[in-house]
Amino acid sequence: MIHSTETYRKKRMQITEPYIAGLEPLDGDIFVCIPAINEYPLILKTIESLEKAEAFYKARCKEQNLAPKKICYVINVNNRESHSEEVKANNQKLLEVLGSYDQSRFRAIDACTDGRTMSEKDGAGLARKIALDFAYISSGGTADALLCCMDSDTIVDCGYFCAIDDAFFSPKLKKRPRAGVTDFSHRLDGTAQENSIIVEYEAYLKRHSEKLKKAKSPWFYVALGPTLICTTEIYAACGGMNRHVAGEDFYYLQALLKSTTEKAFIEIPTSVHPSPRVSWRVPFGTGAAISGTINGTYKIKDFADESFRVLSDFIALAEEICAKAVEQGEPLTEEFLERAAKISALLAAFLKEEKFDSVWQNLFKQNRNNTKTLLRAFHCWFDSLKTIRLFHALELFSH
Repeated sequence: MIHSTETYRKKRMQITEPYIAGLEPLDGDIFVCIPAINEYPLILKTIESLEKAEAFYKARCKEQNLAPKKICYVINVNNRESHSEEVKANNQKLLEVLGSYDQSRFRAIDACTDGRTMSEKDGAGLARKIALDFAYISSGGTADALLCCMDSDTIVDCGYFCAIDDAFFSPKLKKRPRAGVTDFSHRLDGTAQENSIIVEYEAYLKRHSEKLKKAKSPWFYVALGPTLICTTEIYAACGGMNRHVAGEDFYYLQALLKSTTEKAFIEIPTSVHPSPRVSWRVPFGTGAAISGTINGTYKIKDFADESFRVLSDFIALAEEICAKAVEQGEPLTEEFLERAAKISALLAAFLKEEKFDSVWQNLFKQNRNNTKTLLRAFHCWFDSLKTIRLFHALELFSH
């Protein structure tokens, strides 16, 4: 675990340092971090909704005679050198406009001017990481500050900051959460076709999440960038934002969940509202799903109920074996594998491919004295990515 900003900076910030070197840090308690590329003037609606939520929060604090937390906004304006002149000009305009905002609360990061552009292999992950890393350094890495991911096409509820304050700062809390997700619902302000597709896609995401939860998978949360919030302490502990060109929110959520206990990761009772627009920015994700559905290269499709049945039975088996193995002081690897094969021959083949026998023996060796930590270690191995890979294996070989 990384315990200081100096250690995080040394181990995790080599790629982001050039973009934030010399920038004056912001002094705040809650940092909203937004990557932006070709987003002017749409992003102004996002900022407006955030400032309305901030005003609502401050009014509530005044009514209750409480000091509000200071909210700051970090916008990373980014592009690659290969992006069009139109995109570059749009980004320059946004930089200019952001320069007129209150610089005690707003900081625009220039990752778009010649000599400062992102590399051709980088995209959404690095764009988020630059903003988040700057906010992390600004905060001093204290356990009290929060980092909120946001997208430049997203509107928030007016109670957004009130809900965050209640969830993370309330004096009534017995134990403070370390990370969490808000709810979400996409706006229906696109074309009729985009709106129809996003309704179907969002329903699929939430259905999939509910089925994972029913199967007792800890990986049931939907990975959507603007819903993710964590303390700066846990940001460093999980290794910070990754550099994935797409799916960065998926891997970041997985890292946050692995770095927190079940009770320290919460669902925050407020919603964010992303746009249903077609997007060229990433090769997969919501925008890409919409464009792919429109052009016929993508089909919204649930995994089979049988796949969730296999998952549920496998997790139940893991719970039973963990308790029994700790009690008996033996890994019970053979029993684990034999009973997994009875659940599904395809599951057994998947576990063999993943070399689960040696993995399980190592997990048991390191966690042999505690059922809870052994089960947690199992789930950290059998994570979101492994679950999806199992589902794909079950679907592929069942046809």
